[in-house]
Amino acid sequence: MTPRARLRSLLVRLVLWGLLVAIVGAPTISFAKPPAKLPPLAGSSVDFAYDGADVGQPSRAWLGRAYVHPAIAADPQKPRPLVVFLHGLNTDLIKYRWMGGGNEGDVRRFADELIDTGAVEPFILAAPSSVVPSAVGVARTSWPGFDLDLFVARTQAALAGTTRIDPTRIVVAGHSGAGCNDRGGLATAAHAKGAVHAALAIDVCMDPAFAEALATVSPSTHVVVAYQMLTWSKRPVDAFVRRFRREIAKAPPAPGVLRELVEERPREPMPHDAMVRLTFRRWLPRLLPPSTAATSPTPQAVPPTATASH
Repeated sequence: MTPRARLRSLLVRLVLWGLLVAIVGAPTISFAKPPAKLPPLAGSSVDFAYDGADVGQPSRAWLGRAYVHPAIAADPQKPRPLVVFLHGLNTDLIKYRWMGGGNEGDVRRFADELIDTGAVEPFILAAPSSVVPSAVGVARTSWPGFDLDLFVARTQAALAGTTRIDPTRIVVAGHSGAGCNDRGGLATAAHAKGAVHAALAIDVCMDPAFAEALATVSPSTHVVVAYQMLTWSKRPVDAFVRRFRREIAKAPPAPGVLRELVEERPREPMPHDAMVRLTFRRWLPRLLPPSTAATSPTPQAVPPTATASH
């Protein structure tokens, strides 16, 4: 190619490049570092499952995952508290949501944080995960007839030889759609045949019928309802509060047992999901205090990120 031809080719390329920039804009070169990879979990997870065949209800099937912190594995014969976490709607049918699946968060890391800092008695964490569309596709029919007693028994069987569950210290927490069906999810779990130490309703639908289900649990079961209005304001909160208080007046809890309604104001970008970690951090240390601490879960002052109401 002659020098004149090379020059002509270069000019054509420059003109074409100028037209491209004018049409789509100049390309952006980013030197941002990729997100840091999270460190490995401190403990280990064990998976198990239930297909609902024994009751002829495939909609009650779930995939279970239990998480054991090293502090628990070090003494396998010591009975430990159990925290059961129920995720909300799962229209994407993601396995083990909030327990390694999905992008909302990982409650196993919340457990590590609490145990590693000595804020709580080391506890077992376990969660059912539903990928059945009819079970987790509509909030008010979600987790139909969830059987906490069965889940606890299956969890213990899966952890045989690893650790033991203390049946007197079982905490069940339900987030979002897990607390919208007064005949399933957190509602039926809180009324399990076995003892339930505490029920945590985390930013749920706040329907009055669900309020009654929570307020009428055993007098020895602590109940905490934590919610936020920043991104979910269209709920019958006032009707929920009235029904909750009315039912408590009819059947008050035992002395020292909590019946709490708390409005939070998370500062994180996704307040609805942020409520899970916030509620774990605020209430589990009071419900499952370290063995060297006082055992009373008497409420403490509200941290700056939260405001108590009702």
